[in-house]
Amino acid sequence: MITSVEGVDIESKSASVKVSYDHDYIYVLLTVEDDFNWNTNDRRLSGSSGVMWAIGSDAGEHMGTQDPAGEGPSFGMVDIWHWVLECALGEEQGGEVSGVGEGPPGNDEACGFDDEFATDPKERFADGDPEGLAGTGAENSLLGVFSHTNPVEDGAGTWIFEMRRPLQTGDSQDAQFAQGDLARMGVAYWDPDNTTVGWDNEQHVQSSNLGWIEVHFEHD
Repeated sequence: MITSVEGVDIESKSASVKVSYDHDYIYVLLTVEDDFNWNTNDRRLSGSSGVMWAIGSDAGEHMGTQDPAGEGPSFGMVDIWHWVLECALGEEQGGEVSGVGEGPPGNDEACGFDDEFATDPKERFADGDPEGLAGTGAENSLLGVFSHTNPVEDGAGTWIFEMRRPLQTGDSQDAQFAQGDLARMGVAYWDPDNTTVGWDNEQHVQSSNLGWIEVHFEHD
């Protein structure tokens, strides 16, 4: 279950997340039960998802802060895989295949599967964004494919978000993973039906109100 942001009156969503890894990559599968909303002309009328990882050891589960309302100081950087659904279902997306275009290195200019970070619970920055914290080796090596079990307008069904990233990137704005590690993650989903003009940054559901999801990278 992923629940609404504290103080925001929107319905919770039934969701599941699975994580796996091999010697080179981490894999994330996020599924969310919701009707099919996808609009080629206005991304805010399409669904959207996000996966967040703690980088700082004391990072709170609410974009770095420990306050469910997102107020107060951040206690550590977080890595965010933010997905705006601008390309087609079944199409490979992310910096690994789309390139960075003219934007910051963390952006996927073609499809909107961006590699971001936050040191402030109210703001996100693309990796390498000069307005944020310039990191070493800022990049976007995400690869993803999204689909839906009933891809007709307002069709009842389940969103499927498949993601992959190298375990190690050498980017200080990325979470790094290795055998034996304990990682902490959160997930979020934006439903464009929550408002009359589509989703916005406040109108989403998230797992963080239930605490970090612990991911154990067990040894072979």
